Amino acid sequence: MSARSAARRRFDLALRRTAAVAALALLVDQLTKRVLREAIDRGDVVGFVPGLDLVHWRNSGIAFSSFADSPLVVGLLVLGAVVAVLAWFLRHTDLPGAWVGAGLLVGGAVGNTVDRLTLGSVIDFLRFSGGPAFNLADVAIIIGALVLAAAARRDAPAPTPPAPHPPRTQRADRWAD
Repeated sequence: MSARSAARRRFDLALRRTAAVAALALLVDQLTKRVLREAIDRGDVVGFVPGLDLVHWRNSGIAFSSFADSPLVVGLLVLGAVVAVLAWFLRHTDLPGAWVGAGLLVGGAVGNTVDRLTLGSVIDFLRFSGGPAFNLADVAIIIGALVLAAAARRDAPAPTPPAPHPPRTQRADRWAD
């Protein structure tokens, strides 16, 4: 097998793995939201475990309801983020774990986009101690971004130490004054 065909196989495997992780993140997100819609009335808050509530809230914006009144801006921001992640990933498929991060991020973004397109807003259903509500797509996006950042950091070239100073000679010392 040539080096080129081996590289192509690794690239194809990374894409398949990324698609599988994205599909799994999307499936889990949509299933949990469906269960929530059937179990909890919109606007209700149900204590789940100490410090964590189940809620049924709608969010038409992104990240703490930002741009809630601008669905076009939300759509363009999400599309831009997904395209940027995929463009970066396609140049770095060889990084260990990058496919996990890209898959989680894309799957989470698609999960929330499905909500926006079908329901007009995103369903948020988890809330820690009175904080903002979120969903599993949001969790996938955050974990995916952290994994990609770690992969990129590992890929960054190590800093090169400064070049040692040449030994000083007597002649150099005379001209130093």
